[in-house]
Amino acid sequence: MKIIGSRPLDDYGRLVLPYQLWRDIDYKIGDYVEFFSYNGTVVIMPSGFCHFSRCFFCHLVGCGFSVKGINVCEGCLGEMREEIRTI
Repeated sequence: MKIIGSRPLDDYGRLVLPYQLWRDIDYKIGDYVEFFSYNGTVVIMPSGFCHFSRCFFCHLVGCGFSVKGINVCEGCLGEMREEIRTI
């Protein structure tokens, strides 16, 4: 991951994405983006880039794992591993 720059939020909480980011990711004016929060990190992705589904256990939205058709996030999968080790 590389730092492209930093930008202040304006009075309305808006943020301008640096042009270099647009160019690198091929965003165009009018494209929709989606914002996600994951483990204290903000993720910005093109709308429809990844079909997010919720974790079956904690309902966290994110591209996690699918175990026999059930979506499980990284955190819950780790907890399940720990539980299995104690059995």
